Order: sequence, then C-alpha cells, then structure tokens
Amino acid sequence: VINLKPRGVEFITVPRSYYDALEKRLGITRWMLKEGSQSLRKLSILIDFDEGGYLLQLFTKPLMDRPTVFVEVIQ
Repeated sequence: VINLKPRGVEFITVPRSYYDALEKRLGITRWMLKEGSQSLRKLSILIDFDEGGYLLQLFTKPLMDRPTVFVEVIQ
C-alpha cells in the first residue's frame, strides 16, 4: 500500500468508527494482530477474522467512471 499510493493508486477511506468497533471485537477474541493497529488505521486496511485466523484487506476506489470495477488487495 505504501508503495502503491505514490504511484497514483487510490484506496477507499475507512471511517474511524470501524476501527473503534474492531478493537472491541478483537478484544473478545484470542487474536493479536502482528501489524500495528495504528498503521492499519492510517492506511485504511480492513481486518476480517474468525476462529481460524485473520486476513488484511483493502479496496481501491472505482477504476472506471461507473463504480463497478475495483481491486481488492488481500494479505
């Protein structure tokens, strides 16, 4: 993400409330994120998790005039 933004790739912005709620949800699980939560928040990276693990994801802004094509980046 850090390398893509300077190259003109635009990503969606995730509201602060998402991360506030996420911290509460993660607090009741056994998952500890390897990545810093402040870095994830700053880069608008989303976290999806269940009992098997977690993944990081983010989405580009639409790539065409119509908001139907975008790229999802997953780690």
